[in-house]
Amino acid sequence: MHILTHAYDLARELHEGQLRKSVGTPLLAHLTRVAGSVQGWGGTDAEVAGAFLHDAAEDAGGEPTLERISRELSSEISELVRECSDSISPIKSEKAPWHARRDAYLASIPTKSTGACLISIADKVDNLTGHLIAYPWSDEFWEPFKGGKEATIAHYIALCQAFSLRAQHEPRLVPAINHFKKLIAQLQTLS
Repeated sequence: MHILTHAYDLARELHEGQLRKSVGTPLLAHLTRVAGSVQGWGGTDAEVAGAFLHDAAEDAGGEPTLERISRELSSEISELVRECSDSISPIKSEKAPWHARRDAYLASIPTKSTGACLISIADKVDNLTGHLIAYPWSDEFWEPFKGGKEATIAHYIALCQAFSLRAQHEPRLVPAINHFKKLIAQLQTLS
């Protein structure tokens, strides 16, 4: 079985029935779009596979899931998923508060692999795009974000700046960053 087919099938199994919290659409659709973006931006097969599985450790089993990904696909893909996770604990009550996870993730960007950065940018782009489609120019747009409008915009700007610094030394991140910057500019125009 091809690695991408296996990664997709595993993502489908692990996330069966899961919905995106903010927009209520199947999580698998999000994972597929993220993988498509990574592939479109020149990602390797391992990076595309990692994109299909980027939420697996957080939302579908923690460390045992990472071990399964390593065993069934590769340690490289498992490591990409680990790098894309803000928490490995499968139990929500054991996770650090959202602000702490957000800050730690932001601080980790300079040391993440290029592949993990590419997947993370694709994830953020799809998250923003999904919100813009679900809540176009509406006050409801900000409701799913825990930090409210100002903190959310500041967080996305900080992410974009951190990824932009990486792109100075990793040219293959540039198309993804440029797309992310356009979405942030659109985000800033929302009232």
